[in-house]
Amino acid sequence: MLWIKRNLIFVITAVVGLLLAGWAGYSLTNNMSEDKAVKDDFDSVMNELTTVRNMNPYPTPENIDAAKAEAAQMRGLLGQFQTVFAPFPPLPVMDEKMFAAELSGRIAQWQTAAKTVAVKLPEPQYAFSFGGLTGQLAFPTNCIPNWLQQFNEMQGILDIIYRAHINELDSILRVPVYPCDQGGAEFLQTTWVTNQLGVVAPYQVSFVCFTRELSQVLEGFITSTNCYIVKSVVVAASKAQAGSINSAQPTYQPQQRYAPAPAQRAMTAAERYGPGFGAAPAPAPAPAPVYAARAAGPSGPMTVIREKPLFVTLVVDAIQLKPVKP
Repeated sequence: MLWIKRNLIFVITAVVGLLLAGWAGYSLTNNMSEDKAVKDDFDSVMNELTTVRNMNPYPTPENIDAAKAEAAQMRGLLGQFQTVFAPFPPLPVMDEKMFAAELSGRIAQWQTAAKTVAVKLPEPQYAFSFGGLTGQLAFPTNCIPNWLQQFNEMQGILDIIYRAHINELDSILRVPVYPCDQGGAEFLQTTWVTNQLGVVAPYQVSFVCFTRELSQVLEGFITSTNCYIVKSVVVAASKAQAGSINSAQPTYQPQQRYAPAPAQRAMTAAERYGPGFGAAPAPAPAPAPVYAARAAGPSGPMTVIREKPLFVTLVVDAIQLKPVKP
């Protein structure tokens, strides 16, 4: 302690020097770390610059403008895709009482629309495959969104066939919302399919129409703003024939292609050259005048083809597309 008191200035100077040396070492280490980080950033930027310079095509102003034009074109195509394959209306949140009112209202709306365009229904109170739900007061809440989605998809299908003015609607089948739906004759023996594009819900529609109305129905599905895909078209002369068209199998009956040749014998001159062989040829008959009167026939229009109504069965997939990320 006495030595420290005698050399106090030296001790203070030594302590300050040690502190300054420690701070200098810390600063050096910190600056070296920052310098290394800056150098790594610089190397990364240089590598990216080298990659850009070696790109094919090279990012010249012309190529950049072309890339911007292609991006604008893709945005336009995406806008057209979203317009053509527009999503179905959003599903509202409903309780059991609201859904019961919506169910009766939809069925009444479809029945009224059929009467307006003179489309015959299977029965006056046809429920469009929702007959098992009419009259109920309690509905499972987890099934209500699926039924509402089927309302929207069936609305689009009925709008298409009503606008085509078909003669008669025989049936429309849908996927049951198991186990809530009741009955089995009005449902398809299948289920929904979920893939990377969306949810696929199949429907089967049977109706009576002429060829002109059938072409309008198919055109309606093609030009629809919602995503409908016609999977199969079965056309028959009647409903009975449509029911047996799949079960009937064509049979092949082998037939004899050539008849056996008769026995060969020598032919006479008369048989070979005709009965008048060796005689003078008969005079040729005079040609008929070109101004001869035409044979009498019907003077009014004549029916060539009389078209008959056809029984058509369509299998249509309604696709609920997943939202597209911007």
